Amino acid sequence: VVKPGTAAPEPAAPALTRTAETWELSLAQVRVEAGATSILSAKITDERGSASLCGAAAPQYVPSSQLEVTGPVNMQNNALTGLPAPTGETHAARKAYVDEVISGFGISDIAIDADKNWNWKNITNLGKISPISWLTILGGDPLLITKTHTSSTTVTFAQIEAGHGNVKVIVKGAGANESGTRTFKILKNGSQIWTMSQGSVWGGDDYYFPAFTTTAFEDLSIASGDVLTISRTGGAGAVTVEIYATPYVAPYGIVT
Repeated sequence: VVKPGTAAPEPAAPALTRTAETWELSLAQVRVEAGATSILSAKITDERGSASLCGAAAPQYVPSSQLEVTGPVNMQNNALTGLPAPTGETHAARKAYVDEVISGFGISDIAIDADKNWNWKNITNLGKISPISWLTILGGDPLLITKTHTSSTTVTFAQIEAGHGNVKVIVKGAGANESGTRTFKILKNGSQIWTMSQGSVWGGDDYYFPAFTTTAFEDLSIASGDVLTISRTGGAGAVTVEIYATPYVAPYGIVT
C-alpha cells in the first residue's frame, strides 16, 4: 500500500495511522521530486529496520541451540537473565556470580606482569612491599641511605628479608688542601674488607687531595645485624658512604 504525502519544498513523510483497529507499518520512504519520471535509489529510505516505524516479527522463545549470534546484540536496556555459572574463559556471568567471586579477592591475588599506568592516582593503605616489588616501582638501584662524617661513620643493617641480602656501597672523599697520604677503609663487623689510599697532588701553589667517588662494592653480601664502618685515616677531608639497594635487600633493612 502506498501512502501519499503532501507536496512541499521540504516535504515530510505522512503520519502513520495507529489505532486499535488499524496499525500501519512503514517499509520505506520514497521522495518523488517535481516532474520526476523515475525514482532513484538514493531517494528511497529503507525503514524496515526501524523498531518504531516497522520492526521485525520474531518468536517469543528461541532455544539457545538454534540461536547463532554473528554480531553485537543490542539488548535495548533489558537484562540478560538465566545465565549459568561460567565454565569457559569467554563465557558470560551473572552479576551475583561475579560479586561472589570478587568478595574474597585480595591484593595478594593480583599478579602484575606488565607496566601499569595509575593515571596519577595514589595507592593508599599500603603495608610493607617486598624488595623486588619495591625496586620494580623505583627502578634501578635506589639509594637507601647516605652518611657523611669528618673521619668515620657506621651503617647498621636490621630486619633484612630472609635474614640476608646484598647492597652496593659507594665511598666518596671530599677534597682538602693538605699534603701526604690518606687511607679510606671499610670494616664489616670489625674486620677490614676494603681499603684505598690516595696521595696528595701538587696544584701549582700547594698540595691538595682531590675529591673522588668510587664503587667499593657492586654487590656486597650483608646479614641482619651487620655493621659497616667507613673511615679515613691520615690527611684530611670528610668521608661519605652511600648504600644502594639491589633486588636482594629490603628497603626497610637499614637503620642509622
